[in-house]
Amino acid sequence: MSSSVVRSRMLRLLSVETSISIFFATAPPLLCT
Repeated sequence: MSSSVVRSRMLRLLSVETSISIFFATAPPLLCT
């Protein structure tokens, strides 16, 4: 496995975690209304 594949996979995981954290940061106010 090359390092570029690992790097791209880590970047993809980071982007997914960021989007999930943003979703959970914005979702509770919408669900509480």
